[in-house]
Formats: sequence, structure tokens, C-alpha cells
Amino acid sequence: MKWNTSLGRIAVAVSLSVMGMSSVLAAEITMATWGGIYGETFKKVLAEPFEKETGIKVNLIYGNSLSNYQKLVAQKQKPQIDIVTLGSDVATQGYQDGLFQALNPKDFPEVNLEKDRGVRYVDGKQLPFLPFFLLSYGILYRTDLVPFEITSWNDLWDPRLKNKVGVSSPRHAGGAFLLMMNKLAGGTESNVAPGLAKVKTLGKNLLLVADGDAQQIQLVTQGEVWAQTVVSGAVSGPIEKGLKARYVVPKEGAVGILDVLGLVKNAPNSEDAKKFLRYVLAPQRLERIVNALYVMATNPDVPIDSKVVSIVGGTREDLKRLVFFDEKAQTKNRAEWIEEWDKEILPMTKR
Repeated sequence: MKWNTSLGRIAVAVSLSVMGMSSVLAAEITMATWGGIYGETFKKVLAEPFEKETGIKVNLIYGNSLSNYQKLVAQKQKPQIDIVTLGSDVATQGYQDGLFQALNPKDFPEVNLEKDRGVRYVDGKQLPFLPFFLLSYGILYRTDLVPFEITSWNDLWDPRLKNKVGVSSPRHAGGAFLLMMNKLAGGTESNVAPGLAKVKTLGKNLLLVADGDAQQIQLVTQGEVWAQTVVSGAVSGPIEKGLKARYVVPKEGAVGILDVLGLVKNAPNSEDAKKFLRYVLAPQRLERIVNALYVMATNPDVPIDSKVVSIVGGTREDLKRLVFFDEKAQTKNRAEWIEEWDKEILPMTKR
């Protein structure tokens, strides 16, 4: 009888142990992030190593900032996503809409609150989202076609670039081009009329408006456009493949584009999600991802490979020259900016 009881206890113990192991193996989180080369790199550099180290599976759902944001809105009453990557302008709107959980900075010691260019606060204490990395919005130009060195935004007005300049509308990169021109013309986020007036003076130089990274790069690669305003993350591929082109952070500054990580409010696996966020934000892993993606770290203490710097920038001086605009104003006013742009600027384009 005692022998049977002991066997029973052993059986129960083994059963509980197996159940416990199954529970550990079954742990998982879901993250909505960007696709393409970014998604592939993120999976290889961060998600897969985390799975091996912790046993927590990372399910990745791919989309752009807008489509990922729309997923969160659709699932607001019953979230299925734990973490999302977004541009800071869209993320700001998401936090205002109650989609993200406010975060205590003490829970994320990996974030350098004093130096990090991506830190944002709500109520002066908590973080609406966590800074991930930075891109800049500057100028890509063909060094074999443009007969001078481009160093300034104003170089786009040079008459030698007649019918050879491409720009993007407020639909792209948070309205970076219009906002930068508006700043140079003395405007504000609440009044972009000076910026629109400045863009109109591009006149015969303006060939077209292109709002997709792939289209912009294709136009420059084919030589149809000699100078194109772009997000830095799009330029490394063609330059590495031998395209005679250079990406410039203009002397007046480039627009800083902040990409962030948000913890979804009422996320089904929030504790494991926090573990992954801490894992991702550790400096040694940030170093790997920013160098793999040819982007800039929000923390200036994270080393950037010299090859990356030579193509897209990333020095401390480059970081100082980044210009940031009010994310709330961007989300609030973008529809109006697009309407004005389509009315004032689109008719000027040659194709």
C-alpha cells in the first residue's frame, strides 16, 4: 500500500513537472512590426536569439506603421498583440487613443534617460513608449550626375538640377520634407503656409513627388531623378551595390525620425513582453540591430560601425543636427497638410 502510494506521488510529481515544462515551452508573445529586410533582420538578430535564451516564442506580424496601428484599434477591446513598433508620430496618436500602457522608467534601466534622444514623457514621469532607433530624413544624390557637392537643402534650388529633383509629400515620413522647408521659411507646425510657399519656388527643378522608399530609390538608381529627399534607412542597399550616390545630412539639419516600441494596453502576455523589451534595449543588442539595419541609435553611447556612419551618418555631431517636430501636431494636422499640398504642389510636377 505504501509502495502504491509512493508510486502515485511520483506519478503526480512527474505529471506536474511535465505540465510545468509544457507551460514554459508554451510561453509566447506576439509583436507587430515592419516587414521586408527590417522584419528579416529583426527576427534573425533579436527574436530568434531571445527564443533560444528564454524559451519564449516571439510571433512576428508584419505591416507598416499605419496597418499595425489599425490592428491595435480593431483589437482594442480584446488585444491579441503584446508589442508594436511604430513611428513616434503614429505611436503618440496611439497613446492618446488609449492603445498603449504607460511604462515606469525604473522597469527599463536599459534606457539612458539623460542622454537618449528618443525619451518622451507623459505626466512628467512615465513613458508612453520606449525609444528604439533613429533615422534621418535628408538628401540622396547621384555623385556621377550632379555637377557639384550637395551640402544644403537650398542646393535643391540650384538651376543645374532642372527637372531632376524628387521630393515627398506629407503622406511620407510624417511630413518631414514640408516641415523642414517650413522651418527654414520661418513657419510652425500650426502654420505651414511658409513651407508650401518655399516648396512652390522649386519651380522647374521639381520633377515629381514620390512617397514610397522603393520608388524613390528606383528613380535615383535609374537616373531619372538626380537628387531625392529620402529616409536614411532606404539608402544603404544601392550604395553598397555600387551606385554612385551619396546620402547627405544637410548643414541646416536633417529631420529626425524616431521609431519606438510600445507595450499594448491589456496585452495578453505583458510580463513576457516586458522581458523581451528589456532584452532588445540592452546596449549590446541595440548595437547589433542598428548596425545591421544601417540606422542610428537613440542612445549616443551605443557604438555605430564606421561603415554605417560613412553611408547614413550617426556620429554625435549628426545626432545633434537632427531636427524633431511635435508628434502631436503631426498627427493632428497631417490631413490638412496633405490637402494643401495636393492643391498647391502636385500641379507643379512634370509626371
